[in-house]
Amino acid sequence: MNKYMRKDLQFYKPYHSPIKPYEIKADANESPYPHHEAFVEHMKGWMEDKDNITRYPDTDAILLRQRIAKHYETYKVNEENVICGVGSDQIIDIIIKVFVEPGETILAPTPSFSMYKLGGLLNHAYVHEYALDDEFHYDIPALLDLIEFEAPKLIFLCTPNNPTGGLLDRASIIQVLDKAKCPVVVDEVYAEFSGETMLDLFEKYPNMIILRSFSKAYGLAGLRTGYAIANKEMIDTLYIGKPPYNLSNYSQEASIFVLDHHQFYMNQVQEIKKEREIMKRHLETLSFVEKVYESETNFLLIKVERTGIQKLLEEKLILIRDYPPTGNLAGCIRITIGTAQENQKILEKLREV
Repeated sequence: MNKYMRKDLQFYKPYHSPIKPYEIKADANESPYPHHEAFVEHMKGWMEDKDNITRYPDTDAILLRQRIAKHYETYKVNEENVICGVGSDQIIDIIIKVFVEPGETILAPTPSFSMYKLGGLLNHAYVHEYALDDEFHYDIPALLDLIEFEAPKLIFLCTPNNPTGGLLDRASIIQVLDKAKCPVVVDEVYAEFSGETMLDLFEKYPNMIILRSFSKAYGLAGLRTGYAIANKEMIDTLYIGKPPYNLSNYSQEASIFVLDHHQFYMNQVQEIKKEREIMKRHLETLSFVEKVYESETNFLLIKVERTGIQKLLEEKLILIRDYPPTGNLAGCIRITIGTAQENQKILEKLREV
């Protein structure tokens, strides 16, 4: 089949996430909590109208965009400032398709979300991955120099960063926005956990695109709803690359529901943050743990002094994330924060290790 393929993809391995049996799933930064008690009944009632399933969805997701705008009315967000997609992944793909010509440069942090690089590769871009420092902080002077040297067509910033958990400070983001002569994507998918956002500046910086998601704090990872907020001209431009009918009726309705019950989900976020700090303190007492990195997310990145931990936990039906033995995440594992009971069981099994 290689003879038919693009030459630049012939040795590339596709992304797979194998389904494994588990009792505790702490490998994908999902919510461990059940939904609001009214969620199931609401969605069942909504499905009784057959047209909600048999008809194509609203291609512009107008009701959802209006609800997102209302949620962010403090920041003067309007429907025209929002575009919705199948997870933030699709929004990333749309952004690259619209702004980056084949061979042009994208700047993306490493280690960070893998879809920046994958999206660039599949769209024929050159992805220059700029490294975070040894503590996984952004080296802003080096990044500003790189912007000057590379003259990129697109820049990605991830804050809080996945998989490291750290936050990029506001002043540094503004420095990048002031320096860049291209769109700058500020990935805020974990912002509900950090409480930090650049939304108040989306009109001041017309080249800024802010990414958000319902997958993490709102527990809708299985429905894949992401969105971006930017000024109207930017959103209108992104619509050029958006596929029709991309977001299902079910995903749109469920996303509206969780925003209508926002405080319920933010209470869960507070529990996760509390559990995260408890988990961090206990992990730091384990003999094989070298370092637990500071996190403003729903997960912890841990540097360990032995291999095979992920496999040992998997045998006990606990799923966590590990990383290759070489590269900037060598020797690290990542654990999603679960319920208090789940976290306690993970710690018990780690102590057995």
